[in-house]
Amino acid sequence: MTPEQFEQKVASARQPLVVEFWAPWCGPCKVMNPILKAASEKYRGQVELLKINADESPDLLRQLKVFSIPTLLVYREGKAVYRKVGAQPAAAIDNLFADLASGKIIQKSGPAPLDRFLRLGAGLVLLGIGITNQMNIGLVVMGGIVMFSAVYDRCPIYRAISSRVKTLFEKP
Repeated sequence: MTPEQFEQKVASARQPLVVEFWAPWCGPCKVMNPILKAASEKYRGQVELLKINADESPDLLRQLKVFSIPTLLVYREGKAVYRKVGAQPAAAIDNLFADLASGKIIQKSGPAPLDRFLRLGAGLVLLGIGITNQMNIGLVVMGGIVMFSAVYDRCPIYRAISSRVKTLFEKP
């Protein structure tokens, strides 16, 4: 699919559009395939699923900055509202489709760009003060924590652990 075809598809979507970037050789993609298919059938007419083979659409991947598969993108009214990288559990996919079908607002994950910039700056200041202040370990650790809070959503270890921790606290 070309970037132009994709933009037309997104613009013409009358319902929320979930886009999955996958490849036939991708193990996690194979795991997600039946999960996405089931959710798509369950919410037919309320949420649309578009599967794009990453191997056949390299220009589109570059334009959308998709660096890993599987990647899910959600579009509502022509605008990207959600992005998730990596295989997701069935419950998370079903919750995503349910939220989209009910009209719930789904927010992009992670801090806003300005917030990210301010957190990185504050963390660097704390880190610098901690290092120049006779290696104050408390300030160095605090600076590291504040800096991590700016980029936590991009950390693969955090993503892997956070989804599992969330499932522990979900009501059955």
